[in-house]
Amino acid sequence: LEKFNDVFQILPDTENVPKGILELAAKRENARQEKNWDESDRIRDELTEKRWIVEDTASGPKIKKI
Repeated sequence: LEKFNDVFQILPDTENVPKGILELAAKRENARQEKNWDESDRIRDELTEKRWIVEDTASGPKIKKI
């Protein structure tokens, strides 16, 4: 499964993501679910300032270091 994921990057790699970043990403996802686009954008910008990016995918958000 790990070799498969190395190729396709299906499973989230959250073990190297700081807890605070994961919490912000979760808050952003909640804002998106509530269709609170202003808050979602604000959190995305905050994550970007901290050098992290959240990619919205069909299987859920993926967090990556910039």
